[in-house]
Amino acid sequence: AREAMSAEVVAELRAKYGEEKAEEIHPNQDVRVVNGQGSVGLELIEQQADLDAIVVSIGGGGLISGIASYVKSVNPKIKIIGAEPERAKSAYMSKKEGKLVKNPPNTPIETIADSVKSSLGPTTYPLVKDYVDDVFTATEVEIEDATKFTMERAKQVIEPGCGLAVAVATSKQLYEKYPELRNVGVVLCGGNVDLMNLPWNKPKRPAEDAAAGCQKAAKTC
Repeated sequence: AREAMSAEVVAELRAKYGEEKAEEIHPNQDVRVVNGQGSVGLELIEQQADLDAIVVSIGGGGLISGIASYVKSVNPKIKIIGAEPERAKSAYMSKKEGKLVKNPPNTPIETIADSVKSSLGPTTYPLVKDYVDDVFTATEVEIEDATKFTMERAKQVIEPGCGLAVAVATSKQLYEKYPELRNVGVVLCGGNVDLMNLPWNKPKRPAEDAAAGCQKAAKTC
């Protein structure tokens, strides 16, 4: 639906102002967008040159592709680690299968990390294949806990798609596989979040309220 709407808007603008006056730019498969994302890697290296690894959340793969392309050209020893929700793991499966694997089409993906539900594409898959060292997945509970942890401890308002990278960067599985890692950079990639709609702010279900009431009554007695 989003692609159809975008195409419709571009067609209207071209009809009104001319073919050369409107262009559809894909948010993660346009090479220019990917190149621009490489500036994040540049800033990381300038600020912390002794990084052992950089962890980046993956949706369509534009951000991690740009970062990985630049960082690997400057210091190939730095590991680039991708992070995906367990429920939307296109990059994880693509690395495992050795070919582009997209998330199931026309199938709703239920994850708190809604900003990274898209799949790798023809531009980003080759870059992820060549320059991303590994991809780890995180459960919904792990993503939620990492998001809340970052907000409380780092005082940073982040979206769950960003908490995903924190979840992987602080996971046991990462350091079991790469015990040599010491200095790990995490890209806090976004803060688009409805604070009142986060899981820990949602009203309890009636059953939970009833259980809480029973526990309170028991303590009172």
